[in-house]
Amino acid sequence: MEDQGPISENIIYKLTEAEKCVRDRLIATFKKEGHDITPEQFTILVALWYLDGINQNIIAATVKRDKTTISRVLDRMVKNGLIVRGKGIDDRRERNIYITKKGKNVQEQLMDRANAVYSKALKGVPMDEIALAGSVLDRIMSNMSEEGND
Repeated sequence: MEDQGPISENIIYKLTEAEKCVRDRLIATFKKEGHDITPEQFTILVALWYLDGINQNIIAATVKRDKTTISRVLDRMVKNGLIVRGKGIDDRRERNIYITKKGKNVQEQLMDRANAVYSKALKGVPMDEIALAGSVLDRIMSNMSEEGND
């Protein structure tokens, strides 16, 4: 393995720290607006905004989280009145997830705030560098999803 140098210069460490900074700012921003909602819950609300009525497996794949984690997050969102579980149209055994009126209101209120956090995070970064960073992150995720790379 190639020496990655000091931890402060390690790209994976920096990715983790950048994610933590954005996550912490989102949580603080949401709380300031009077909403006790996690970034994971917000991401699910955004997914449902565009794909309302999808099942839990599709949500897990869309937001790239395991099914167990998604189940726990969804349970809390049901308890908080942000979503409801309903029967599927094609398969009555399937439990589809629907955003409630309260969930839509929360999503609408927080979308601008979240966008402001994202804009602050990317302030001064040229679009070509954002595109390059996106490509690098896609490559990292692809590398990590390949079997037998240990």
